[in-house]
Amino acid sequence: MVQITRCILLACLALGLTSGGVWAAPLREPDIGPVQERALWVDATRVDLSNARIITQILNQPIGRLFVPCFVGGQTLYATKSTLFRQMPAYRGKADVLQTLLPLAQKRHIQVYAFLDCLHWKKPEDPEALDVFLRSPDLAEHSTEGGCGLPADGKYASPFNPQVILRLKEVTQEIAERYPGLAGVVFKARLPLGTVLGYSAAARLAYIQAKQIDPFDLNLVGTPDDLRLTGEWVDWRLARMADLIGTLSHLFKKVNRQGKTAVLGYANFYRLSAGRRNTTLEDWLNWSLSAGIDEVVLEARWEDPINKDAYSSARELVSRANKSLKMAMLLPVPMSKETLVAVSEAASKTIIALIDDADLLPQADVYWKDISEAVAKSGQKE
Repeated sequence: MVQITRCILLACLALGLTSGGVWAAPLREPDIGPVQERALWVDATRVDLSNARIITQILNQPIGRLFVPCFVGGQTLYATKSTLFRQMPAYRGKADVLQTLLPLAQKRHIQVYAFLDCLHWKKPEDPEALDVFLRSPDLAEHSTEGGCGLPADGKYASPFNPQVILRLKEVTQEIAERYPGLAGVVFKARLPLGTVLGYSAAARLAYIQAKQIDPFDLNLVGTPDDLRLTGEWVDWRLARMADLIGTLSHLFKKVNRQGKTAVLGYANFYRLSAGRRNTTLEDWLNWSLSAGIDEVVLEARWEDPINKDAYSSARELVSRANKSLKMAMLLPVPMSKETLVAVSEAASKTIIALIDDADLLPQADVYWKDISEAVAKSGQKE
């Protein structure tokens, strides 16, 4: 039945017919400049990718790449074989939207990337019924108080737990094997900014085995010796996160020989204090040096004037590291004037527009024109 539904959807898309029986605009050639460095990131949790009209609007974009979330909030876009994770409710019982989308995108010469949010398994807005940790509480990472951090942050899986790493490897391999036509994947591995998570039983055991010290016994402020021991703990935490990214990156490339791997990171991560970097552990530059990463997609609150030069600062760090690393700027749509100023300051060659509302898709001419003008002000030629 699912295969029949998929075939019908393919046929409708080919004819320009939407799922509601309305004729959609035929696929057209983009008319807003070169597309090689333009990309679209569509939030599949808020935009219905099983809707044929929406797929048509996406493929009409003047883009060279498309990013689609495949693992977010501990849920998969497709019907997973995992005994732990579940499929996103909006796509249950429907044809595999990515298997439908891939050949259509390839005909348009649009490369498709899958996105995996590796650790944020419970979003704060998700109902309790979707909480993975209700089934496996031992996989969650904890604060010193024993909880999962601030309720507003949701819940995170432990990057120090071997079982979490195993589950992420299973999902990564499943995606790579299920979608051989993918051009690549993007990994997000970030713990919350507001709380230090790293005191779960698994994290404590791992550090005791490594350094013979319980993290609970560390004094994060104190004597020089206390600070030295704390520094060793922070270095160990950063190294474990790098190991996780490296493991997943190498696994994907082992299955998909031509595939690229990218990471999503804060543009201003290296401007944070050492203490705050110890919360998120999102050491994306080190990941690119040690984990075989091909690209970093940078995000920030671009509308905040303090981040106006965050992208160019990050690019300078990459240059100093003598690393050949592709960099992209992720821009939520719609964009404020302040965001467009940040775009002109960034002089980025690769722009990714983030869409989390299907009503924004018909406005493509508007937001790509705004981006083009902002990039032109930077002196970059597209």
